[in-house]
Amino acid sequence: MSSNPATVTWVWIETYKNAINVPFPNETWVENIAVRSNGKLLVTLLFRPEVWQIDPIEHSAKLIYSFPDANCTLGIAEYAPDVFGINVGNSTPAGGVPGSWSVWSLDLSQWRHPNPLTHKPRPAVTARKVLGIPAATFLNGLVAPPLAPGVLLSADSGAGVIYRIDTKRGDWANFLDDPTLKPNASAVPLLGVNGLQIRDNYLYYDNTFQAPLLARVRFHPITAKVSGPVEVLFDTHTYPLNGNNGQADDFTVDKKGDVWLATASSSLVKLDLRTKQQILIVGEPSSFALVGSTATKFARNEKTLYITTNGGISDPANGVEGGKVLSLDTSLL
Repeated sequence: MSSNPATVTWVWIETYKNAINVPFPNETWVENIAVRSNGKLLVTLLFRPEVWQIDPIEHSAKLIYSFPDANCTLGIAEYAPDVFGINVGNSTPAGGVPGSWSVWSLDLSQWRHPNPLTHKPRPAVTARKVLGIPAATFLNGLVAPPLAPGVLLSADSGAGVIYRIDTKRGDWANFLDDPTLKPNASAVPLLGVNGLQIRDNYLYYDNTFQAPLLARVRFHPITAKVSGPVEVLFDTHTYPLNGNNGQADDFTVDKKGDVWLATASSSLVKLDLRTKQQILIVGEPSSFALVGSTATKFARNEKTLYITTNGGISDPANGVEGGKVLSLDTSLL
């Protein structure tokens, strides 16, 4: 770990509490993030079944969709042009509610700004339930293999399994069931595999309370089925933790193969897979620079990194604020 974290410039895109007029209360947990082709962001909320669009240029936010019979949204992934899969279900502070989980599709491909000349109304966002997964206990991370049309891979943090979902056929099966995915029996809540990312026909995944564990497995690019053994890349941490002992949440992999990890504590860490270094970019247990980091995602330029936070709900020792979406120019590091 770097003893002197790099000095970086943080650019506030928005604070739900202060920067823009969005009716979110303080205790808003921003969970995950996707970047649309037009540069706008879609974020999901834990403990609210909603997807919001963030405009990083206008500093505005708009509710896109609210899902029925659920209280949270988690993983989000684009599996067709401007069509996103979303994990939807019910959870409590102790974990997910078994039997409540499903995968939905949110189609924004026809959802455009209204034409100011014709004054035609904007087409509605199209949402449909792809399928329910009765065996699921807490659907978390979600990714779309780029060469397997209509396929999604979804992490079940409670069961410690990754599912393969065919959105065209409306069915699911186990993609991977491995000890590296399982929850730590001595940790609360019982959450195992968390974030998922794809790079070069490898599925990367982490495990929140397993010290933390970062691993990968090769898969066939067309069938999206496992084609190699599990490789453990990291199984310990050298970066500081805060009071909830959160070690790893969602992450993204850059074009060099480095992992940018939201730790579930109040920090952002870069994991160099070549040198095995763990570099603390920002955040300490007593720092308010990044309160409760939950997810990261690069903009299409691969330079701007977006980070979401839960505002400290996961560790309220220093107080709780509204969840945030931040951006970091990684070219300055």
